[in-house]
Amino acid sequence: MKVLLIDDHPLILSALQSVILGLGGDVSVTGAGSAGAAREILKADPDYDLVLLDLHLGDADGFEVLAEFRKTYPALPVVVVSASDRMSDVIHAIDLGAMGFVPKRSSNDTLFEALRMVMSG
Repeated sequence: MKVLLIDDHPLILSALQSVILGLGGDVSVTGAGSAGAAREILKADPDYDLVLLDLHLGDADGFEVLAEFRKTYPALPVVVVSASDRMSDVIHAIDLGAMGFVPKRSSNDTLFEALRMVMSG
């Protein structure tokens, strides 16, 4: 499984990469510290199985990035991983095509379960 992780906080990016690699098996994680970097990564290699997207990026609004990715890469599942757990943000993300929404304060087990559910359809 090839995962693209987009978060502009280096500590969070590193921690989430470690957690995702903990899924085991054939998992590879590419980190992008900005929406611009993520766009370049996907342009060069659109063959990812999953995108994990933070909503609050330094160079772009995460909701706009989500809408853009759903339009440009319609078969690519996107899961929002955000510090926000406001119901309005969850609903908006799902309405824009997110396959899931995981608050950053969730446990590793919750994140694993959400990723398994998304990957299984």
